[in-house]
Amino acid sequence: MPSEPFHRLFFAVRPSAEVVPQIARLRDHFGQARNIVADDRLHLTTWLFPDEQDFPADAAASAQAAMQDVPLQRFEIVLDEMVASLSHVVLVPRQISTRYGLLQAQLDKSLRRRGLLPRLGWRFNPHLTLVYGEHEAISSFAPIAWTAEEIVLINSVVGERRHDVIARWSLN
Repeated sequence: MPSEPFHRLFFAVRPSAEVVPQIARLRDHFGQARNIVADDRLHLTTWLFPDEQDFPADAAASAQAAMQDVPLQRFEIVLDEMVASLSHVVLVPRQISTRYGLLQAQLDKSLRRRGLLPRLGWRFNPHLTLVYGEHEAISSFAPIAWTAEEIVLINSVVGERRHDVIARWSLN
């Protein structure tokens, strides 16, 4: 892994502005620790590139070109389960919508056709991280649902807690 700060490029779906307060209320259960994920960094990773010390400009350009082959249909996301581990607490969908699965599969195919591979060991497992570190999951909460209206390409500057949106595509 490169030394911090480094660049982590990924495609993601972000929660709609309407559900961010609902997510924040759940997240706030864990306190105001430094390890909570800020509202502007909440997302579900759809495809993750390998980490790079310098900004991967060629990969970013190829990634944008790959989106030409991806069907851009809106889909529903329902986060209805909370899972805790030693390293983080996440919200997950019990079921991935068919359209989201198809978008991800086509994106993967298009990126690989351009010679891009995901980060070693990464697999599509949509989740929204609330907080890092060991915490207890909340067992009962109202599901969080929204219609995804865009997919974004993000450059995460790891070590600076910053997400820069490189490009966005509206879903129809």
